[in-house]
Amino acid sequence: PSPAMVATPAAAVALGPSAQSVRFPVVALLRPAGEPWPPHTTADVRPLDELAQQGRRLLAAGARGLVFGSLDSHRRLDERHTRTLADLCAEYAAEATVHRAIEECDDPAAELCRLPQWGVRRVLLAGFPLSQPHLAHAPDRATQLLELASLAAELRLIPALCGGIRAANVRHILGPCLNSLPATARIEVHSACTDAGGRLDAAAITALLNELQRSAVPD
Repeated sequence: PSPAMVATPAAAVALGPSAQSVRFPVVALLRPAGEPWPPHTTADVRPLDELAQQGRRLLAAGARGLVFGSLDSHRRLDERHTRTLADLCAEYAAEATVHRAIEECDDPAAELCRLPQWGVRRVLLAGFPLSQPHLAHAPDRATQLLELASLAAELRLIPALCGGIRAANVRHILGPCLNSLPATARIEVHSACTDAGGRLDAAAITALLNELQRSAVPD
């Protein structure tokens, strides 16, 4: 997004209810337009410099965190990119989140273990690679998601569970996580609740919240 796109909701949140009643930080996805999936990096330092400059502008505009992720030639998270952008977030007292690129790695669990030392706070997990959408309905998706989310919680990362989450399927997909993770673990749910026209769907958001509140309540 542009800095102006970030500044508008950030200003609206600042004028809204106090932090004591609601925590609603604006975060920005930092990914160049036209980048392939899964995202990958090269030895050229110029793209990273440009990405860091873009991230700095977004943070200065009011973003309270950046979401990013890229792989090296060995299908591991790119350490140089991750550290640079996580350090940038720390400079602005913002949170660093690694997105679903981590599930495109050959060993996502091993990559999870590297994130805390790099200053990453949160990780998006779906239980299947985005590049293989047919696995969204695989019978072992919930098990895979629980394994990754449990490891993330042990590492004191916040698992943000995602991947087509809606009121109709949230219990089926997230049930094991909601029932098995310790009560002290913080869980978040990431869902693009939009209508056919791509606009936010208030009814879908409310239905998802109501379904989550039937038992354990993640953020």
